[in-house]
Amino acid sequence: QLTKRLGVDTTKKIVVFPHRPDPDKGFLVALAALKYALQYDPNLLLLIPEPPKSVKAVRTRESDFFSYLRDEVKKLNLEDYVIFHPWINIGEMPEYYSLADYCLALSNLPEGFGLSMLQPISCLTPVISTPAGAVSELLPENHGIKLVPFDDVEMIAAELLDTPCDDSAQNGRDYIKKNYDLS
Repeated sequence: QLTKRLGVDTTKKIVVFPHRPDPDKGFLVALAALKYALQYDPNLLLLIPEPPKSVKAVRTRESDFFSYLRDEVKKLNLEDYVIFHPWINIGEMPEYYSLADYCLALSNLPEGFGLSMLQPISCLTPVISTPAGAVSELLPENHGIKLVPFDDVEMIAAELLDTPCDDSAQNGRDYIKKNYDLS
């Protein structure tokens, strides 16, 4: 149902980018990596949620950035490869992550616990992430997170073009279940 509602072609390699609209979250890097990767694989599809209704103080800034992001998609001729969709409710996030081949987390901001990395891996969706903050300490190597250098468009594109290793995400899921309880 979610794929129909979002207009997602499930024959494509789906990449989700479920982050609030902030320039430091890596949106422009994600678009550049997508553009680069499409040269080699035209079957990629990037899903970006529209901003949630945030606190009043940042709504205008987030809305302005999102408008800028839409313009960038047009400038880069990525309209056929990027789907902007309504914010996903928390109860639908497992289904959302599960429909993806990859989840991107390309922040330049120091991340704390990194729930946005652990949630997709718990749904067996590998994450391509920068080592922002504590991210590199969340899981052992080969446990669902591929770390890429900040703003390295070619490396991110190479990871998008790679076939995810099923064992890696399963290793991550098992580790999360064993080491991180719900609290």
